[in-house]
Amino acid sequence: MKIKLLLIFIFQFACIMEIKDHNNDAMVISNFNVEYDQIMNEIFFQLTTPLNHDLIERVYVKMIKDDLSNELVFTLNDLGTSGDIIASNGIFSGIFSFQEGLSFGKYEVEAIIENISGEYISEVTTFSIEEQFPPEIMSIKFWKKNKQGQGYEFDPETTEFQINDDDSSYLDIQVEIKDLNGKNDIDFIRYQINVEGMSAADSCDYVPESGFQSYVQWYLDFQSTTDSTFIFDINNQFLAEPGIPIKPITSCGKTGVSIFKFIVSDYFHDAIVVEVPLAFIKCGDNLWDCNVGDESNYCIQECSE
Repeated sequence: MKIKLLLIFIFQFACIMEIKDHNNDAMVISNFNVEYDQIMNEIFFQLTTPLNHDLIERVYVKMIKDDLSNELVFTLNDLGTSGDIIASNGIFSGIFSFQEGLSFGKYEVEAIIENISGEYISEVTTFSIEEQFPPEIMSIKFWKKNKQGQGYEFDPETTEFQINDDDSSYLDIQVEIKDLNGKNDIDFIRYQINVEGMSAADSCDYVPESGFQSYVQWYLDFQSTTDSTFIFDINNQFLAEPGIPIKPITSCGKTGVSIFKFIVSDYFHDAIVVEVPLAFIKCGDNLWDCNVGDESNYCIQECSE
């Protein structure tokens, strides 16, 4: 009888220890995530725990800035509200707004889960809010290229784009951007063109459109980076050429002045807008630069043989 009672006691004690160990194992924090939106001035917290809801007293986050003493406390929920998407799935979340936003600097955040027995577990992480600087346009470079992508760079302030008589040519443009917050802060770079100052031969029956023309395909793609800047080029997935195609004079190529408008959009600042006029000329306009180009567009009329 004593042996039987001892076995029952050992079995019950083992069950109790197993349940207790299981509950301790469930006191776990995983996937603790912090995201701060500087545009909306909102902070989002999220963590996952396998601990049974009936055993949870509170799930919350403490946050403090490295050079300040005041501590902020945020209570998370698993009710499908206030930033939490799905109720009772073990993922506790919360989204909280600030009227004036958080100051720049480094923050320490501690996620805490307390159970009904007063025990708790925590996990600490840090995140930083960096000061946002507006981007700068360092340069805008223009090239005239042929079908093979070969050509020369020119300055639109001093040199016109020389349109070929018989062969198509291509206009390539690159914009160099400096952004101290990195490339990911640049929303997009696009361009628009005003062709009101362009004309073609009378037989072409060409009427220029008014105002700046804008199409969704007219944006610049990131191409490369330097030590401190980012290079964007007009060649993108919609432009499978060495640049913007420029028709030759024999195919109703247009001459005159086009105005290129470049728009640099940053996530945190107003867009930067720069306009660059570019003159297109043909052989015989008495503007031909005989020192650039190659034999395919050599202007004997102005440069002699």
